[in-house]
Amino acid sequence: MHAIDTALADPDARRRLAGDDSRDVALSAVRVDPALNRAVDRAIGEGLLSMNTNATVELTPAGRNALEAVRGADILRAERAALAEIPGKITRGKARAAAGARP
Repeated sequence: MHAIDTALADPDARRRLAGDDSRDVALSAVRVDPALNRAVDRAIGEGLLSMNTNATVELTPAGRNALEAVRGADILRAERAALAEIPGKITRGKARAAAGARP
């Protein structure tokens, strides 16, 4: 999640997370933002997210309803456009590669 958060703020990080490993894309350090940890904790507490046994999170039915409300309200346009640049599922391996980690 921190890799996604970094990608929202940094176009180079976003391109790397999308799979662009060309030399002209600068390597970005993944920021660990405590506010993201608090937001995830709050979303779990509010029943919007659930945490699985492997420490991944997923939307609950209430979270999916909230997501649809955000989409319907046409807000967070820049963030949604940035996320649309990252195709497919973001795996731990993709996040590690985007941060420059070797397999």
